[in-house]
Amino acid sequence: MKITGIELRRIAMPLVAPFRTSFGTETERDILLLRVVTPDAEGWAECVAMSDPLYSPEYVDGATDVLRRFLIPA
Repeated sequence: MKITGIELRRIAMPLVAPFRTSFGTETERDILLLRVVTPDAEGWAECVAMSDPLYSPEYVDGATDVLRRFLIPA
């Protein structure tokens, strides 16, 4: 399969209800979307990491960095 295009999109999606944890309250979600295009198809993926590495060590800026520096070039 030959990849002809990759696009990263970052969007802010308002939440239906506030998400409260011991770290604070969030009213929107920071989402990283990945679009991959081939001659035969196109696919979308979503990063489920949160904005900051609070609840989990993964976070959106870190995922973006790994994609740009390592995974996409490979």
